[in-house]
Amino acid sequence: MRTAKGKVRIGRRSSGSTARTTPCGVPRAPFFPLSPLPAPRSALHARRGVSLLEVLISMFIILFGLLGVAALLEIGRSEVVVAAREDRAMACGASALADMSARGLLDPRRWVGWYDQAPATGSGWWAPVTPPYPPWVYPLAPNQTAAWRRVGDVEGQLFGACVIDPLYILRTITTSSTPLEIANQVARFPYAPGVPAMRRVFVDLSTPGGSPLTVDVAALASLADRQFTWPDDAVFDLPADAQQRPSRLFDAAGVGLFEGNYSWMATAAARDDGHAEVSVVVFYQRDFTPPSAPADPEKPGERVIAWTDSSNVVQPGVVFVGAGWGGGDVRLQVDSVDSAVLGPARRPAYLDVRENDWMLIYGVSGGQSVLRWYRVIAVAGEATLLNPAQPPSPTNPWTRLVTLAGPDWRIDNNHDGVVDNAWGVLCTGVAGVSTQVMRLGW
Repeated sequence: MRTAKGKVRIGRRSSGSTARTTPCGVPRAPFFPLSPLPAPRSALHARRGVSLLEVLISMFIILFGLLGVAALLEIGRSEVVVAAREDRAMACGASALADMSARGLLDPRRWVGWYDQAPATGSGWWAPVTPPYPPWVYPLAPNQTAAWRRVGDVEGQLFGACVIDPLYILRTITTSSTPLEIANQVARFPYAPGVPAMRRVFVDLSTPGGSPLTVDVAALASLADRQFTWPDDAVFDLPADAQQRPSRLFDAAGVGLFEGNYSWMATAAARDDGHAEVSVVVFYQRDFTPPSAPADPEKPGERVIAWTDSSNVVQPGVVFVGAGWGGGDVRLQVDSVDSAVLGPARRPAYLDVRENDWMLIYGVSGGQSVLRWYRVIAVAGEATLLNPAQPPSPTNPWTRLVTLAGPDWRIDNNHDGVVDNAWGVLCTGVAGVSTQVMRLGW
């Protein structure tokens, strides 16, 4: 409005004046006289809900969140199971090492093996064969072609290396009429033909005596089952009422029952100081099927890592890519075609290796047997041919890269600065390995 002096006042109106309106009756803004004021939002115009699309998006987000939580719970449960299994395996290994020392299981004079033929030349057995003969290759009389023989009858005699595995022997050779084919395969570790092998023995706790022996297989099998199966996984009766406590189950003789999922064997490699490097290998639900009829033909319980070259010579299949410090990266090689020595071609499943599996690598250094167990900590891809662009052939085996963790492997018999290739064995069901240097009990 105009003042008395003809000036225009913008903004406040005088008290008692009526609000200015547009010709349509809409109030005008005080600072913008020509602009109408926005109408206040009525409660009737407020938003009453959300759209269907927003509901679906919210449900999608919640669903994926719940699935993520469920996956974490399952992963956590599996990790707890693995951790508990490894903890029991380590406890079983420590107990077995103490048991071996207390029961005299490291006395080579008590080791008993099956001799399938007179090994005068040591053919097929892993050991030096120059006199004096290691116990498992000393000559036998020609008529003793199949007999139980003591492995170490001579005190202090070098025995090289062997595998103490009564449970497997006595569950496979169940009677004196067991076919020789099965008995001969069980007598060696690993049981694949054509590769360096160790004598697989059981322990006779009777007074050391001569050979051959009359072996009570049934009695020894029962004893081996008690000594080489860990009774920690006790069996309980779980009542239907959760308020009641579980009760331990016993057999008719009052002996507590256990599931028997954990069993063990031992590998021993002699040193020149009267000691041996002893490794207790703990299995979880071990496969005791005989080697002639494995449960999985493509993936038997003991898989030898070796291959046959174009000259039909069996070669060690563990190739160290690195320097062997702490194990490191290695390439595993097995036959991709039929071999006259090792048998039918391997399938890619033969190299089915997973993290936390265990592998034995063995060889000879300075005339002494070397056995080392390694844990698989990484696996690269699937098994492939050495040259994927070429078809399978004796010079193109199946290969797979893995990373091992364990002791150093620095065997270099050629002194050329390159780590020698080694022999390997993959054992199915190994839950843990405990190693200790122990004195042999004579």
